[in-house]
Amino acid sequence: MKVTLLVTGEEMRGLLSSSAVNDLWSGGAHLPYWQPAALAARIEALGRHEVALLVIEGDGGMAVGVLRQRRNGVISTLIPREPFLANEPFGDADMLRTQLLRSVERIGARAFHLHETERNAPVVECLADQPDTAVVMRLPNPVIDWHDDGADMLIGAQRHFGRTFWRRVRRWDREFEVTMVREDAAIDVMEHIERRSWKARRGTHLDEGELAFYRALLRRDECLLTLATAGGVPAAYFMEMRLGDVVYGMQSSYAETFARLSPGAFLTTIGLHRRWHGSGIATYDLLGGSGPLKDALASRAIPRVDVAWPVCAATRDLLGERVRFDRHRTAASERGRGARHVAATYGS
Repeated sequence: MKVTLLVTGEEMRGLLSSSAVNDLWSGGAHLPYWQPAALAARIEALGRHEVALLVIEGDGGMAVGVLRQRRNGVISTLIPREPFLANEPFGDADMLRTQLLRSVERIGARAFHLHETERNAPVVECLADQPDTAVVMRLPNPVIDWHDDGADMLIGAQRHFGRTFWRRVRRWDREFEVTMVREDAAIDVMEHIERRSWKARRGTHLDEGELAFYRALLRRDECLLTLATAGGVPAAYFMEMRLGDVVYGMQSSYAETFARLSPGAFLTTIGLHRRWHGSGIATYDLLGGSGPLKDALASRAIPRVDVAWPVCAATRDLLGERVRFDRHRTAASERGRGARHVAATYGS
């Protein structure tokens, strides 16, 4: 096993534009976050001092990870659920742990953290039971099975909103006009609404690296941005990416001035059903963690964990903070409160 850490912009650009990484991407069912051109745009926007690329080479193939510095000398994987773009399983846990820590020590890190990683991912199976390793459960990733063409998902939406659901749908149909937007027009729409969303006021809106990533994705044929306008004014968007028979709900937001009309709920429920009904997809992946509406729509949830080693004050603090956030989010969900409430109340 050979582990290499790439830290310069030129090295990272060279790898992400290489045939090896493009072959990894095109050869498996990987999350959209790993699309090489879009990931390269994100890394370029973040700046080379923020991130590093980790390359693991073995007899069977290779794996690539993106790392980002956290506080107190902990370095984390950047991509949630699927920390490595890989075509080989991870085998020797002791060697892997040693090589990873030896590599990140080069840039001043002293602990390694797998961020919101799928519990059944090969790297977790390899490392989770090792000494001096901490594993904590994170909120699961909700997924809709679409084999019934979205019928159960729509029942879940009705259950969530109760008897008012179809009245809401009639109101949404009166208030909103829906269009599909692509490429530069889609980028303009996303940035326009993001600047006017509650996220901007709370400081949780997309950063420059995330915007660069989505700009690059929106120039691909697999990506679709749905825009809801009210009176000709952009009210909300929902960005999706289809890969094979799976659709990923990548990003969404709404302008705060239209909050009373719930445009986000419109695009996530009846709007989502209309977009993909009869499309032949098998799965709709809602991505991210759970929440009241996502949980109501989902057929199942993918368990996720954080894994960190060695156990020390820095990793205990990081994992403890992540667990506290998830508990806060779960408590809010149980009261029917979503991401906006969580952002406003966490830490207060």
